[in-house]
Amino acid sequence: MSNKSSKLIFSPRALPYILDAFGKTISENGIIIDSETSEPVLTPEGDELHKDNFGGIKKGSVIFMKQGLLSAIKLTEGKYDPAK
Repeated sequence: MSNKSSKLIFSPRALPYILDAFGKTISENGIIIDSETSEPVLTPEGDELHKDNFGGIKKGSVIFMKQGLLSAIKLTEGKYDPAK
């Protein structure tokens, strides 16, 4: 079994298409929301997520993360693991 990690890098113009695959969209004010309920997508910290601050989605989940070092550290430390 391989331990290789895959990364998907895309331009900001592709974000709406990526979000659509997860049942999400972008509101008029730039907040990522659920396509069916219009409820904002929340980060694990409970923050609404603006499209300009979108950092990624954890593999095997629907955990949306902000850009930045703090989110990356929490991910590597397992603090975004929904099983924990």
